[in-house]
Amino acid sequence: MLVGTRFERWLPDGIIHWHGLTWLWLPTPEGPRWCPADATLDATLCARRGYRLVAFEESQPDAGRLPETTLAGAPHFDVLAEVAPFAAQPEAITALLLSRVDLWSTLAEAARRDGVTM
Repeated sequence: MLVGTRFERWLPDGIIHWHGLTWLWLPTPEGPRWCPADATLDATLCARRGYRLVAFEESQPDAGRLPETTLAGAPHFDVLAEVAPFAAQPEAITALLLSRVDLWSTLAEAARRDGVTM
C-alpha cells in the first residue's frame, strides 16, 4: 500500500491498479510456459526500504514475483487481482494507459524532481 507516502495524492486508495509485472516465455522441466518476472523494485530501493529482492530462478519459474514479506517479515503487499499473461497487450489496456498520459507525466516529473525511483 502506498497510503502515507508521497505517492498518496496519485493513489488515494493506496492501490496500484496496473503494476508492471512482466511475463517471459521460458523452457521449464514441464515444457515451455509463461513465467512471471517482476523487475519493478531496484536493489537500492529494496535496501533503503527493507524489501526483499525478487529472486528469479529457472528451477523455480514462479519465483519471479515480488516477495510477500519485507526483510523484517512484515507483509509487503497484497495481490488483489491478476491479469493473465498476453502475447500482446490487449487494446483496452493500451487505451486506458494512454487516456491517463497526463498522470504518468506528472509522476515522471515528480520522480525527476525528487531523484527517486519509487
